[in-house]
This record gives sequence, C-alpha cells and structure tokens, in this order.
Amino acid sequence: MADEPRRRRLGDRITRVLLTFFGPAQLGRRPSSDSRRPEGSAPDAALTDAPPPAGYRIRVYTDASGTRHRTLVPEDPPA
Repeated sequence: MADEPRRRRLGDRITRVLLTFFGPAQLGRRPSSDSRRPEGSAPDAALTDAPPPAGYRIRVYTDASGTRHRTLVPEDPPA
C-alpha cells in the first residue's frame, strides 16, 4: 500500500487547473498603489512645472493624511 502513488483528489485537480491558467497568487500590495515616494526621490520636474492646458487651472490641496494633491479644475467661464 505504501508503494502505490497517491491518487489526486478533485480539489487537487481543480487547484492544478487554476494554477495552470492563472498562475500563482500575487500577495501584498502593488508597488503602484503606494502614493508615497522613497526617501530622496523628487517628482518628475516636467510633470510639476508644466502649465495647465487652456481652460483649466491647477488646484493644490492637502488631504487628512498630509499628502499634497494636484488636480486640474476647469476655469469658470466669464459671465
């Protein structure tokens, strides 16, 4: 009995098929999900110094966690 190979169960076969199609699980957060920059790295100057497109202005605000955000806001049309 000990010399017989182990028979695969249904769960083993399903797991094997899923791993074949989808690969191993990606655990943890993606690097792009973290908005904080590593120490000593500055944001790209071309992105921060670029003027806004016509008809928009840049609004800078700080959220509750202290992170500064820049967003494009459409300018109000003259009345």
